[in-house]
Amino acid sequence: MSNWFGIRDIDLFIILVVLSMVAVAQFYRGRKVNLKLIEFTARRLEELYKPVDKNYWWIGVYVGFRALYKLLKGVLDRVEVTFILLPRHSIFYFPISLLTTRFDRIFLVYWYNKRIPREAHLVQKGYYRRGVKRVIDMKGLRMDKRVIRGKEYYAIYNDHTLVMRLVDFLKNVEKIDLVKHIAFVPKNNTLYVAAKYDPEYLDDLVEKTLKLALDYAVVLEKTKR
Repeated sequence: MSNWFGIRDIDLFIILVVLSMVAVAQFYRGRKVNLKLIEFTARRLEELYKPVDKNYWWIGVYVGFRALYKLLKGVLDRVEVTFILLPRHSIFYFPISLLTTRFDRIFLVYWYNKRIPREAHLVQKGYYRRGVKRVIDMKGLRMDKRVIRGKEYYAIYNDHTLVMRLVDFLKNVEKIDLVKHIAFVPKNNTLYVAAKYDPEYLDDLVEKTLKLALDYAVVLEKTKR
């Protein structure tokens, strides 16, 4: 018997069987890769942050996790990490995620227990496909473009000194291309970091963002309550 486009039922059956076998093989291969990255990242984060307390929550199935590490370093209270991997275990969704999510991501959010008075962002050009103004409330902020080590960033801020802290950070980070958005956010008193994940540069990203967060904690400690 023939089927659509001249494909016989037996041929269609063989195609489906082959696709199923490939999907199963990709599931186990992709799951193994993601689980190794999850285990490595969680372990390394704990070694770097040395938290006094910690909590974890799974995200999806083999996709990542969210972690909350209690730091108790002066006014720097805690860091929240969100780690999201591409769905390598899904042969059908993985190609779509390469177009939508594009890459593995890690978000570091450092929480202060004291108010941040001013605001500053650096956003890599092209990171937000719909534009930065759709993501950041521009009220009271100015915006200009900066080229830092060959990469274009939008600087959005109401405090030049604060945005220069972020510029200096990007000048010293080992691989600047990984840092997509970094900001001091007074709305929730945080230092926010959105980055492309690369296990080779995880230590550098964590160590240097932690130093940035701690240095600004010293500034906040000196300000009047």
